[in-house]
Amino acid sequence: MSLFLGKVHFWLYNKILWFEHLEDAIAAYADGRGIPAQSWKQEFEAAYGEATGGRPLEEIIDQSNIHGWLQERITRAESRQAAFLTRLTAQEPGKIEDLKTLFHEHGLTAGRSYEGNTGTPESLFNGLNDYILDGMPCDRVNQIVSSEPDKFEWKMMQCVHKPVWDAVDGDVSLFYDLRHEWIRGFVTGASDQYAYGADNDNMRWIERKRA
Repeated sequence: MSLFLGKVHFWLYNKILWFEHLEDAIAAYADGRGIPAQSWKQEFEAAYGEATGGRPLEEIIDQSNIHGWLQERITRAESRQAAFLTRLTAQEPGKIEDLKTLFHEHGLTAGRSYEGNTGTPESLFNGLNDYILDGMPCDRVNQIVSSEPDKFEWKMMQCVHKPVWDAVDGDVSLFYDLRHEWIRGFVTGASDQYAYGADNDNMRWIERKRA
């Protein structure tokens, strides 16, 4: 069956698995604070679709609709996480800082697991995109602005996440607040030579730390 699947499909699926791993970490965090995380998880899976369970891609993908299947699983994963975070922060608004720490630590774990090139800021950007979900490759969410030995800059050209957050009555700004912390963690975990930054004009960058 895998003859019908290309490298890009496994690449996307691995990104979905990392997103679902983060979903599990959020649920574990909530569980530890007496929140009925497992019942929420069942509710959100019933509403938005079940998680993959980490099963091999070739065993579960619809070979007749590979692109559509992957797109649907991305939407499912994002919807469940958006619903979970929206409800959690509505009930526990003071826990956003805890969630930022959780996302940062999850990013650290991913960064430390990355075995690719980390010698330049551009290589770190490429590594980052082995983990984070920003729609399908054809969405072309990010545009490279500049690539220098000590700094790599890109701009987010469109937001593919807002429709998902709107559908669960959430605020996509929470997603970006937490996403920034995840990326900071990833960059730190992958290489202590670089740091991540972002501004309010959709610019993002990875640059070498100053001595």
